Amino acid sequence: MASVTTQESISKVSSIPVDDQLKGLSLLLSADKMKLTLAEILKIPANKISKFSVNYIRYKPSTNCLAAYSFRIDKNANGNIELPNHLSEEEIIFYGKCYTESDYSNATSKVNAKRWIDRVNIASVTTLDEKNVILYFFPNDALLEGLRILSDPRKIQRLLYEKLDAFPQEIWRISDRRLKITPVRYKPERRAVLRCETRATHRENKTKKSIIVYAKIYSDTRGEDIYALMKQVYGKTLRIKGLATPRPLGYLSERKLILMESLPGKPLSEFVSQYNFKNRDFNESDFKESLLRAVKALTLLHKIKIPRLRHKDRAEYLNEIKSSSRTLSQLLPDLRNEIDRIKQTLERTLPIAESESFGFTHGDFHPKQILVSDTVVGILDFDRSCNGEQYTDIAEFIAHLRSSEKNDAQPLNNGRESYILEMYSESSGKSLDRKRLNYWMAQRLFLLAVAPFRRMDKDWKENSKRILEECQVILTSL
Repeated sequence: MASVTTQESISKVSSIPVDDQLKGLSLLLSADKMKLTLAEILKIPANKISKFSVNYIRYKPSTNCLAAYSFRIDKNANGNIELPNHLSEEEIIFYGKCYTESDYSNATSKVNAKRWIDRVNIASVTTLDEKNVILYFFPNDALLEGLRILSDPRKIQRLLYEKLDAFPQEIWRISDRRLKITPVRYKPERRAVLRCETRATHRENKTKKSIIVYAKIYSDTRGEDIYALMKQVYGKTLRIKGLATPRPLGYLSERKLILMESLPGKPLSEFVSQYNFKNRDFNESDFKESLLRAVKALTLLHKIKIPRLRHKDRAEYLNEIKSSSRTLSQLLPDLRNEIDRIKQTLERTLPIAESESFGFTHGDFHPKQILVSDTVVGILDFDRSCNGEQYTDIAEFIAHLRSSEKNDAQPLNNGRESYILEMYSESSGKSLDRKRLNYWMAQRLFLLAVAPFRRMDKDWKENSKRILEECQVILTSL
């Protein structure tokens, strides 16, 4: 499960929001407390739980909070927590959700009425009444019903036979015993991306081939529209040299599941991580080349035309600003005045839409969405794609690089930001409006300022303040 964003830790969170409506908030946001609670549930010593990590936070002030975790159990621990054989056992995943008093009663009623996927030596779902918290152990999820397919490897085998035209059942035998499923990205109650790997054997000559596909499961029906968009994007990019997008293989409406082919390459985020943590394997020239190739691929993507694509209007961009402001004000109450000033400036200076800067927009373009191989750059995840302000993609890319800085590392030093923008301008054939670009970089940074909290960084409060300060500096230049 190496691709899931984790933070091995964990010391105490530097600051936990005060929320009188959610009495379980301090448990969810304290790794130490949650680890002790988990040890009690598993009936093992806490020191036998290793690599306990907070992977994802979603907080709605005064309404609910959800936190996802992963952990391992030392082999010599008393107890034998197991997953079904076809699921990866490198890490065990669970998430907790805390509710208000009234909502908790409704949630527990649903838990008691529902049939869950069985686990070995651990409850599928656990309620903590004194804290109004419910814990769900993967692949159990309150809203992602499609994860139930993971309880039966033969169902996945049948799905592969049905959707992989290169492996007809009368010619190839796809193994269900060798099937391994690994969560790649998991946002509980919203979506999951799973890596499915197995082997196919030719029935006559016994040739063996590996099969790697990805499944994306949603909590709602939007997957159908995303699948249709992916087909269009794949068709438009199929013959574009140097750019690749995943080939969608099928959509299962009853499971809200998209099946798609894998792409070659190394995530660009790994280059960034190697740089940030001064990894000895870091290669400056490879990093620079990968950044430039990613930006060039973005300009190629921006040139495609998708008929009847959803248009993102001014109101949506304003709503993003308002939503970020509300959350940040709750998390950083001592900065409410500064946050409100940034919000008002962003609202007042939002650029007027111009036809030359509007077009196909990825909507979530950052290093984790980019795969770099020797021959192509792969771009993933078109869930937020729309007809919108294309400057937001390059602004998002730079904002993520700026906000990812750790240990005094600066991924955009040595003039990297300048040559990224030069490559974007050269490849797109457009002169960059720096004032317009700076606005969108400030706007993207404002939205990203909550990310350190969602990652549960040890010093999330300081990191969020740093991002907000950078946002302010950019706005003063407008």
